[in-house]
Formats: sequence, structure tokens, C-alpha cells
Amino acid sequence: MDFKQLSMKAIFLLLAFSLGLNTTIKGQTTLKNVDKAEIICFYNYYWQQDSVDPDHIRNERMILLVGEKTSLFYGYGRHFSDSVFLANPDINLSAFSELNPPRAISNMRIYKNHPAGNITTFDYVLPDMYQYEENLDLFDWTLSDETDVIHGYPVQKATTNFGGREWIAWFTPEIPISDGPYKFRGLPGLILHIEDSRQHHIFKIESIARSDSESQNIYLLTRSNIIKTNKQQFFKIRERFRQDVIGGLLSSGVPVHEDTDLDRAQKNMLRRNNPIELIELTAE
Repeated sequence: MDFKQLSMKAIFLLLAFSLGLNTTIKGQTTLKNVDKAEIICFYNYYWQQDSVDPDHIRNERMILLVGEKTSLFYGYGRHFSDSVFLANPDINLSAFSELNPPRAISNMRIYKNHPAGNITTFDYVLPDMYQYEENLDLFDWTLSDETDVIHGYPVQKATTNFGGREWIAWFTPEIPISDGPYKFRGLPGLILHIEDSRQHHIFKIESIARSDSESQNIYLLTRSNIIKTNKQQFFKIRERFRQDVIGGLLSSGVPVHEDTDLDRAQKNMLRRNNPIELIELTAE
């Protein structure tokens, strides 16, 4: 395949496909079964990509798999491609496309309590996959007496500050699982809805079900070339790529030619200035 003949859109589609399906390296699997999912939750994630453009809201369907020891939160598109790959390791791009796969936008995979006592995040910045750890007890919640009902479940309000934002959560004690979307956890019940005070990032529950499949497992990425780092350093790497996507593409080894597509890609990347965690990138 001649990358030089591809448009920027085609290149990004190919990269997105490779991130979703490229779970082998020369035939060696990089997904390790670490738990069996007992609860499956679907969330709709809405976010304002550009902090000054409230009219452009992106959304993605996300999945939370909760097992006895571990939970995994990631995009349903990634989950779909993992499932396809595990069933057919030799599938190619054409065959995969014919399956009408769901959109795969985010690259993050968030494992809670793996290793025990940690939140482990895997995320991607071209051309590398990164991994960093955080303490499981990230959140200092304030419970409210305010209640409501979401999808037939009685819920209670709680608030916390995390990643430079104030968060409002609604959890249900009827499902006594201390978990929720993204990294959020630590409440006496499953979080069904959570949003920041400016409504720039919103997670809404879509459905909750017990797993009725013996094969619905939670898989851990185990590639040998994953770069282990810390959150501060990962955010710096991600921000450098956002500021210079052209340089990042060229240094990744993708032989693209500079044209208006590259300029447009850079402008689009710069609009992604409103991440879910607003971390101050301090100098080293």
C-alpha cells in the first residue's frame, strides 16, 4: 500500500483501524484474560472538544465490564474490534469493514484494581501505546440528600473535584458496586450519570445487564512494547502531539506528503483543547 497516495482522512481511518484491531505482533496475542465480566454497562459519553465551541459536541458509546476482581472501561468500538479479532485473528481491513463496525474514537482503556489497588490506564499517542498507574482511591466524595430516579433506579447525588473540574454524580445504592464510567469510583453504588459543572463532559447510562455469556471476559493489554510512564508525562506527550500533529505523523514513520490535508489535520487537532482532565503541565 502506498501511503503517499492516501488522503489525510484515509490515513487516520487506517490508523484508527490498526489501533482497534492490531492486537497481535507477528501472530503473538497481546490480550490476556484477567477476569470474567459479571455486569455489563453501556454509557453514552458526550464531550465538548473545543472549550470555546459549545455547538460542536462529540459522542461515543462506551462500555464498562465489571468482574469480581477487575473492571474495564473503554469505547464500544474498541470492544467490538477486540471481539472480532479474538474470534478471527487473521481478519483483514476489507473483511472488518464489511461488519459495519461502530465508531472507535477514544483509545483509552481503564482498568480498576489491576494491579490490585491501582487504576491502570492505557492510552495511545502516535506511534506508541502508553500505560500509567494511579491510586485506586482518587476521589473525595461529598454526599448530598438530593435524590432522583434514572432508568427506574433510585439515585443519590454526590460531588467531587478531580482533574481540575467539579463533578456531579448520581449513583444507585440498589446496585452496590463501587464503580462507574472513566476512572470514577468510590461511592456506595454504581454511578449512572456523571458530568462536570460546565457540562463539557457527560456520561449517561444507557443500559445495565448481568453477563449471560461464559465468554464475556475482561482482557488486559500485554504488548511487550507498551511504554510505562506516569500521568503527568503522558499528558505532556499527548499535548506535544496535539501542538505538532504534522511532526508527530512524520516522526512516526508514516510517509505522508505535506499538503492542505496536513494543515487541516493540524488545525483540527488544535481544537481538541478541552480534555476530561485539566492537568497543569509543569516543567521538568
